[in-house]
Amino acid sequence: MSPEQCRGEVLDPRSDLYSLGATYFTLLTGSSPYPCETPVEVMLAHCTSPVPDPGRRVPTLPAGCSTIIKQAMAKEPADRFATAVHMLAALEALLPPPPRVLPVQSKVSRWTRSMWLGLLLLALVVTVVGAVAVGYSVRERDVPLRADNVENVHSPQVSLAEGTLDAGGEVEALAFTREDRHLVWVTSGTNTNFVRQRDLQSGKHSSATLPHRGFCLAVTPDGRSVIVGTSDSRVRVFDTTKELAERPGFDSPGGSVHSLAISSDGTWLVAGLEPWGEGTTTLRVIRLWDRETGKPIGRPLADHEGGVLRGLAFSHDGQFLVSGASDRKLRVRHTSGVQANGR
Repeated sequence: MSPEQCRGEVLDPRSDLYSLGATYFTLLTGSSPYPCETPVEVMLAHCTSPVPDPGRRVPTLPAGCSTIIKQAMAKEPADRFATAVHMLAALEALLPPPPRVLPVQSKVSRWTRSMWLGLLLLALVVTVVGAVAVGYSVRERDVPLRADNVENVHSPQVSLAEGTLDAGGEVEALAFTREDRHLVWVTSGTNTNFVRQRDLQSGKHSSATLPHRGFCLAVTPDGRSVIVGTSDSRVRVFDTTKELAERPGFDSPGGSVHSLAISSDGTWLVAGLEPWGEGTTTLRVIRLWDRETGKPIGRPLADHEGGVLRGLAFSHDGQFLVSGASDRKLRVRHTSGVQANGR
C-alpha cells in the first residue's frame, strides 16, 4: 500500500508501481520491506520510514535491482517511475543476453547462484510489469468520452482520454465510485457550490447545488452514495444512482467539515471538523446508515491542537482509525474504544 493510499489521498498509476516495488522487494529478499507486528504499524512505516535497501538483506543482489526498488518505492509519487513503461524499460536494461552453453562445472560459487536467482526472479517481475504496462497503455489511449466507447466495459477508465475536462468550478475534492462507474467531484466558486457526477458508461453529467462550500467527499463501498462535508457543519448524502438526489444527512455542529472517511463495511462514517473560532480539531464518529436519528456515536474526539485535520482512514479490517493533521502528527485509535465511550 503506497503512502498516499494510506493517507486516503487521490491515487494514480504510480501508486500501483509503489506496490509492485514492494512486491519486487519481497520476491528478491524473502521478507517484506517493513516487517511490523500490526497492519497500522505497517501503514505508518510506508508513510514515514525510509525505503529499506534490499542489498543489505541480500548482499549479493545486483546493485541495479536495489536502485529500481528504491525508485519504485519513493515516498513521493513524483520521485517514482512516471509510468509502468518506464519501469519496464529499467528492468529490461538489467537483463543479461542469453547465456552461452558452457562446460558443466563441478562447483558453482554461492555468489553466482544468488545473482542468477535474483535475475530469474527479475524476469518474473518483468513479465508482471509488462502486463501492467499493456493495461496502462490501453488506458492512456486517446479515446473520446462517449457511451459507445465504453459499452460492455467493466472499467470505464478506458473512456477517459488524456487532456483537460471542464470541472465547472474550483475543484475541492474528487473520487471514483465502485468499479469506476462514476467520477464525482466537489466544486466551489463565487456564490456557487456544487457536487458533480459524470457517468463513465453513458457520459451523462449530473450536479446538485450545495448551499455552502464543500471541502471533502467520500464514496460508500457500494458506490451508491457520495458523502460531502461542508462549511456549515453538515455531512450531506447524495444518491449516485438517482442523478445526485439528496438524501437525509448528518449534523456535525461546531465547525466546518474538512475530511471524511468510511469504513470498508460502510457502517461507520468519521468526519474531521475545524471548530469555528477555535484552535483545535474535533472528530465526530457517526453511524453511516442511522437514518432515524442521524446522531453521532460517542462523544466528540478532540485531536491535533492548532492543526487542520486533513486526513482520515479506517484500516481494512475496521479495527483502527487513523487521523493526520497539519500539526505533523498521526493519531491511531481502536474503533472499539471509540464506539464504547467516544474517547
